[in-house]
Amino acid sequence: MLIGLEFSFLATEELCVSDLAVPLGMIESAVSHQLRNLRAMRLVSYRKQGQNVFYRFTTIIYFIFIRL
Repeated sequence: MLIGLEFSFLATEELCVSDLAVPLGMIESAVSHQLRNLRAMRLVSYRKQGQNVFYRFTTIIYFIFIRL
């Protein structure tokens, strides 16, 4: 599972799967799968807006990235 610097920009921004796929060099379904795993572990929060789902790290994870 991808946790770490690959998703570090979620610490400062709220992004959807399509926004994440290109910079990660992954297809959208792979990014979506990884984010689903991160949601299950409660490492990312999300909100739905229409058909888009926007993700960001939870407060605890955000604090860890800022401290690094």
